[in-house]
Amino acid sequence: LPSFDTLTQLLHLDLSNNKLTGVIPGNFLDSAPKRKPVEIDLSSNSLTGIVPFPLDEFDNLSIYLRDNKFTKLPESLCDSDNKGWNLRDVEFYGCDAIMCPPGTANFLGRQSSETTPCKKCNAKTEFYGQIECPGALGSSSGNHLNPFFIVLSVGWASLFSFFMCL
Repeated sequence: LPSFDTLTQLLHLDLSNNKLTGVIPGNFLDSAPKRKPVEIDLSSNSLTGIVPFPLDEFDNLSIYLRDNKFTKLPESLCDSDNKGWNLRDVEFYGCDAIMCPPGTANFLGRQSSETTPCKKCNAKTEFYGQIECPGALGSSSGNHLNPFFIVLSVGWASLFSFFMCL
């Protein structure tokens, strides 16, 4: 992943679903505006390692990291000086608003409301920001289904019957 460290006016970067590998560089977005709202989407790649601590310099960052292979999310990125992150979700849900912790998942890979908590998986997950639990209904390698679309495809009556059988 390039660092994009010389782009002084960068406010939006969407690199989701690009099969990117490696780590987020420590100097990622070094020259981007730190006081303006910045939106970064790196979701659904194969990025690894630690989310870099220097991102803590941003006041109002919306960063989407779901469905990668991150092994560490520094607590300092989730503290009170970052309460404006992810449209203020960090203020209410802490680190879960950036990525669900290992052992949990939801279709967003993070908590964005009271109705989208990170839910505990039965099987062990080792990465942050998982969008599904291993072995969960609808899971398959490289094919992630958003539950909203599942509802549309099976219809309400079938969905009700399915949940009654659980």
